Amino acid sequence: MLSLIVSIVFPILCVCIILSFFLSRQFPRKYGTILNTSLSVGLVLGISSCTFFLWLYFLGFPSTNYHVIENILAVILIPIAFYTSKYQKATGCNQETGSDYKIYLRILNIAALMIIVCFVVAFLLKSAINPHGWEDAWGMWNLKARFLFRGGDNWRVAFSNALFWTSRDYPLLVPISIVRIWSYLKNDSAIVQTIVAGLFTFSTVALLISSLSVIRSRSTGLLAGLVLVGSRYFIKTGAYQIADVPLAFYILSTIVLFSLKETSDSQSRCLILAGAMAGLASWTKNEGVLFLFVVIIVRMIVISSDRGIKAYSKELAMFAIGVLPILAVLFLFKLKIPSTNELLTGQSMNTVLARLMDFTRYLIIGKSFIVFFYDKLAKEWLIILPIYFFLFGKTKQHVNEESIRTAVLIVFFMIGGYFFIYLITPLNLQWHIDTSIWRLFLQLWPTIIFSFFLVAATPEELFSKKETQRRRRRDIELDNKT
Repeated sequence: MLSLIVSIVFPILCVCIILSFFLSRQFPRKYGTILNTSLSVGLVLGISSCTFFLWLYFLGFPSTNYHVIENILAVILIPIAFYTSKYQKATGCNQETGSDYKIYLRILNIAALMIIVCFVVAFLLKSAINPHGWEDAWGMWNLKARFLFRGGDNWRVAFSNALFWTSRDYPLLVPISIVRIWSYLKNDSAIVQTIVAGLFTFSTVALLISSLSVIRSRSTGLLAGLVLVGSRYFIKTGAYQIADVPLAFYILSTIVLFSLKETSDSQSRCLILAGAMAGLASWTKNEGVLFLFVVIIVRMIVISSDRGIKAYSKELAMFAIGVLPILAVLFLFKLKIPSTNELLTGQSMNTVLARLMDFTRYLIIGKSFIVFFYDKLAKEWLIILPIYFFLFGKTKQHVNEESIRTAVLIVFFMIGGYFFIYLITPLNLQWHIDTSIWRLFLQLWPTIIFSFFLVAATPEELFSKKETQRRRRRDIELDNKT
């Protein structure tokens, strides 16, 4: 138990303290704490997987020396963060007025608490029934982790041709995160796989709730969280122990940090963190590499059109500080660990062009996208959310348009990227769609929810409008009496 605490809780606590000097001074404490904690989980698991891989590659399988150095560095960073951040000024953020909505908020809090508790119990039950996860977990992610752990200094055997089905070119954030904790425990207990999956799953929910509570209002954050935990594929995929929920976390984190930048007085730090999160997305799955390219393109479009190319260049410089170290680790892995990509190997320009000219493929893919999104992922929410938007409308509060356009454009560009990959895939098209489409949409689902509630009006706006009308009627009645 002590080893588990040292390997997980202690570094997360240290990073959370560090982030508190960057973000919490700008936002109310209870929201900022949840926000910092959820971001800290992703940063600890992501960055430690990078450092562990570097040690593994250059020095061999990490021993006690690595563990000591890792924890000493975590502690040293705390006073450094305090020193570099102590001159920040606290600024306010957009929150509900409070007293007029106590009954409404109390009911919503109780409902959210009950549903989230049920969500946690369901996750634990699913994990107990399948402690090794779904077939992609025990056949690829967890299998690769065990080869890395049990191989020791012969860890490269995990990328041998004998394991061709394990997508050997896939980045290593998830398996290395598991191996790192195993190295503390000195055994490959299956409980670690469940813990890592649970950390990413619950952190995604916490990040969605806390970020929208900071940017919009508390009730908006809770409503968004309820939509996410009420999505049938989210809890299932989280308990599957595969890399799609971690990727969804890093995609959401990047977009949240771009949005928080607009209300923070340390914009450069938000951009650096956004770069780190985007880099960690690329270190999680190959789809994360697509996401990184999409982020760079979308921000160029949004910032350049509003404030010019010079403003975009300054933002890109800050973003690059966070992303480049992680990209260096990814390039080391891609260039030095021999592997092939099943979607690109053996592809010729003629075969790719032939598939691009086959319009039946467009119809198959388009139909599959529409049917899956409506019938499988968001059937209930495609009824409830439009009704919500019809009743509440678009927000009239100040929400930065750049944040909204960034979130929406990234979702559309990512879907377009997925569509293109299906068009050129050398695999059987229908089989490829059936076995992967649910994971691709789930990677974007938390961000889609975030984007919706970023645009839609909050319940507080409606209550505030009604309260204003009530006061006006009361003032008119008083004037008539006098």
